[in-house]
Amino acid sequence: MPVVTDLTQLQLFMDFVEKTAHRECPGGLKGCALNGESDMRCRLGPKYFLDKHAVTTDRTSQQTTPSFFLFVNLLFFVVIN
Repeated sequence: MPVVTDLTQLQLFMDFVEKTAHRECPGGLKGCALNGESDMRCRLGPKYFLDKHAVTTDRTSQQTTPSFFLFVNLLFFVVIN
């Protein structure tokens, strides 16, 4: 009986892995070598992965603000005087 239970749990786990791979991985479980023509994620290449797993999509942290320029100007005048 325990072997049957273990096999059932193993089959459930393998089904979960297969479904997750088909959903998350470009090319699914078999990869882009076999599914390169049918899977759009394979044709997108690394861009699919990088867009999906970007660290941040917030562009405001990369923009300079007017307060930054004010701070730099004040620092400049303090150093000159």
